[in-house]
Amino acid sequence: MAVAVYFEAKAGAHMVAQFDEEATYMACLPALEKLAKSGGYIVTESLDYDDPKQIEIDNLKSELKYFYGGGK
Repeated sequence: MAVAVYFEAKAGAHMVAQFDEEATYMACLPALEKLAKSGGYIVTESLDYDDPKQIEIDNLKSELKYFYGGGK
């Protein structure tokens, strides 16, 4: 199972990490939440990607929304 992790604010989201195992993600989650909070973001994730290309597509969409939406 793959997990794509995003930092999200009102203006949009951008992917900050990608994990191949949910257990590794869960171990890193407290640090990710602390980092996100320090920048005014929240952590969101997408689980169960069967196709790694879909993570890339979603990441590009999020980055475009973030940059064209004016940042956080």
